[in-house]
Amino acid sequence: METAFEPIKLIVYIVNRNDGQLIEEICTRSGIYGHLMLRGRGTADNSTLTLLGLGETEKDIVFVTVARSRMDELMQKVSAKLELDKPGRGIAFSIPLSSVASQFNTYAALAGKTDTPKDDKGANND
Repeated sequence: METAFEPIKLIVYIVNRNDGQLIEEICTRSGIYGHLMLRGRGTADNSTLTLLGLGETEKDIVFVTVARSRMDELMQKVSAKLELDKPGRGIAFSIPLSSVASQFNTYAALAGKTDTPKDDKGANND
């Protein structure tokens, strides 16, 4: 049986220090486990930071892999919780990971999916 894979997106959040933990908690509660948080410190001057609405230089950078069908849901949850629509709270953007090809279980984990495809006899294809 041929399995059609749903495209995966990489969401990148750049938020104020300690807000990254809230993003990870939202992801985990939503069943999305492909996330990684890094601590960062920007080198931009204050005028550039103000222009981008970023405020301070110490940031959390969170990378989240998610199925395209779940991306909007996750971005809305995070945006509401962290008030990303307000200046100085952070930014988020997504990048398609169209070249990802692997075994289904790895793909499913990256996409935040827990179900595995079944063949025509009802068996898992593991």
